[in-house]
Amino acid sequence: MLEHGQMVHAHYKILISQLSAGEHEIKELQDLWDAVGSTCPAPEVLELYHVYHDCGKHLCLTIDEEGRRHFPDHATWSAKQYSHIFLEDGFTATLIRRDMEFHTLRGDDLLCLCESPFALILYFTAWAEINANAEMFGGRESDSYKIKRKRLLKAAKKLLNIHQGA
Repeated sequence: MLEHGQMVHAHYKILISQLSAGEHEIKELQDLWDAVGSTCPAPEVLELYHVYHDCGKHLCLTIDEEGRRHFPDHATWSAKQYSHIFLEDGFTATLIRRDMEFHTLRGDDLLCLCESPFALILYFTAWAEINANAEMFGGRESDSYKIKRKRLLKAAKKLLNIHQGA
């Protein structure tokens, strides 16, 4: 889990570097960054969040009858674990608690998320997470990556509309 968190942070730094240079291949992502990227904190401000965002997964591990591993509500467990270890329940713990929202929310819930002051941090981190996961699990041609990518592209449009006042 620690290695995954370090990979997420490394992917986040690469993503922000590409976006800042105007060199990202995904137009929707670049357009969003160009519109609002200056409001995002620097990657080093988010390092603890990225590195420890899954620190409580081991606390909620279940294994189904087919031997598949599941981590129900792992973001909440991770936020609690982070707060317990670091004696902090503010900014970083909040980001950890909300980490899965761009991966899971739909409809009006997604719209509410897009209006959150944490939305841009969580959104760009979600991209770093799916890229880190692609490196570990099946690559960018996997169905899982393509599904998550499509969801994030839809969310980019919502975010851009909100932040451009549309």
